[in-house]
Amino acid sequence: MTGKKTYWLLIIIFLFLIHLIILRSSSSVTLNKNQEINFKIIYQGAGYYFIKNGTQTFYLSTQETFHLDDNVWAYGNFTKIKAAINIYEFNQAKWLQGQGITWQFNLTKITSQKASQGLRAIIQHYLLADENNIDFIQLIFFGVKTKGASELYEKFVQLGIIHLLVISGFHINLFFWIINTICCKIFCFKYTFLLSFLIVFFYIYLLNFNLASLRAGIFMFLFTLKNKLAWDKISKTMIWTMTLLLVLALKPYAFLNSGFTFGFVISYVLIVIQLRLQHLVLFKKILIYNLIIFLVSWILTAYYNYAINFTSILVTIILTPFIELTYLFSFMIIFIKPLHIIYQWLFFVLNNFSEVLLKINVVWHTGAFNFWLVWSYYGLLIIAYLNWGYFQKLIMLGVLFFSIILIFLNWMASPRYSLTMLNVGNGQTIVITDKLNFKTVLFDVGVEIGKSKNLVRDYLKWQGINFINAVFISHYHLDHYNNLSQVKTNFYLGEIIDNQTLGDYWKFGALGFLILHKTVGAENENSNSLVVLATINHYHLLLTGDITKEEELKMLDLSLPQIDFLQVAHHGSKTSSHISFLKKIKPKICFISDGPHKKILAPETLKNLHSVGCQNYETNGQQNVQVEFFDNFKTKVINF
Repeated sequence: MTGKKTYWLLIIIFLFLIHLIILRSSSSVTLNKNQEINFKIIYQGAGYYFIKNGTQTFYLSTQETFHLDDNVWAYGNFTKIKAAINIYEFNQAKWLQGQGITWQFNLTKITSQKASQGLRAIIQHYLLADENNIDFIQLIFFGVKTKGASELYEKFVQLGIIHLLVISGFHINLFFWIINTICCKIFCFKYTFLLSFLIVFFYIYLLNFNLASLRAGIFMFLFTLKNKLAWDKISKTMIWTMTLLLVLALKPYAFLNSGFTFGFVISYVLIVIQLRLQHLVLFKKILIYNLIIFLVSWILTAYYNYAINFTSILVTIILTPFIELTYLFSFMIIFIKPLHIIYQWLFFVLNNFSEVLLKINVVWHTGAFNFWLVWSYYGLLIIAYLNWGYFQKLIMLGVLFFSIILIFLNWMASPRYSLTMLNVGNGQTIVITDKLNFKTVLFDVGVEIGKSKNLVRDYLKWQGINFINAVFISHYHLDHYNNLSQVKTNFYLGEIIDNQTLGDYWKFGALGFLILHKTVGAENENSNSLVVLATINHYHLLLTGDITKEEELKMLDLSLPQIDFLQVAHHGSKTSSHISFLKKIKPKICFISDGPHKKILAPETLKNLHSVGCQNYETNGQQNVQVEFFDNFKTKVINF
């Protein structure tokens, strides 16, 4: 019997691979420089769309306004979607692969546009015509994060409860229960539930069959069918497997999606443990369910997001009833426009309640994990499950101890003393760490205008940094401080030091910072830049912001040591790096934060640096550069 099961499993896998190959081969595009195509809008996000041309789906980023199911004729060209440059930032290419999209259409000119007259488009136009509540309706019913709802969405992300929104399919069970209750009151026949499911799947159709809702809908349909038709030989595990195969048949690239992994892992765990917990009272059952989900999912969260939310269990228990009531009221009044005023009240309460919960939110950034550590952890969990009886407590304590060791080793794997200049284009962020003393200091926290506001935050999470002792802001140009708000929101921040802060010297562990230059009110804001002499153990580092040549010459009379590391001022611009100043400090290693097009970097600056024998390293908009400091007067520069 086992042989037959294996045989059928191999056939299913083989057919799936053939299906994937056929889809891949049909996804070729003609890369003409400019061509006219006809496409249909199949999904709309905040500033982007998924469009379909024939059997192929593409990504479109544009400020043009389209609506779901619109037909558009336009000129443009195709380009391959590029992977993220920094390994720690959001990888749009990987996310789109999970949607089966690898090419982007770059729109140059619209020649014609025809609004869809289909049922889905008509319903969405009707619902989204309510300008006062469009943001809430988009978020609650369609899982689309608009600008107006982005604050609430981000709060759910920080609280670790984003799964309570539409994007996880959480609400499908509630929607089915409401519809089925109504249908059973009106129609009294054996297969009323089929009518209810038709309505549910029509809603999933309105969601354009998004992955999470499709998975939830299929599983619930098969499970209800099993109960109604008394299919005793079909277990929940078999239904889970059938759901998995059906989802992959409909969305073959879904396995590349982290949400797919989370959804199926958690649902399988709940199926496995359900029989063991069915004798417990409701509250105790909910608590244990959430504890087990946390125990199973934390390492996946750490692997994908580099963070663990320790209060997500409590917040989920507190907010779930309110979210369910929100969905309940929303489904009941969605087509009754005069009652939409309730949405404003729900949004207000939900937004402020989330704000209060953020006060008790406890998040720990773990840093990046190797995948073998994930497998090792799950191996221990499986052993714990198989030995549920006598050895249960001992093994579970072992799992928790191993988890703590994993987090600690992950943190200590990087060098003790290091300085990292982040790849932020023509902006600047420098991270200085003393790992043994758990000290982290930032010098500037900005990115090139137009780049992601999360770049600095994502790097710090990727490194497993939680406490930032101080942030030095050299001067107030946006490209030197525009990520500060994200740092303040996501990390425990000690103090912010700028050119108006009292004091000239700070020490954090083995890190010392002496202010050499401090000016306020200069006409040229670059002249106000802090110049800081930092010490890491016995190494000397000079951090200069965007200081000008005039200010550099004023510092020639200072008694300065030879500089082991120099942050080249003003991104290598010709306005800085005077040759006399460089000859005085004689830097050994020089880092330049610049963009890929080198709009600011001056040949004159490079020549001056070369003449004093400094080893130059640039971010180039392509790489991060890091210098590691060792106790034996040796340094090592790495790129990543």
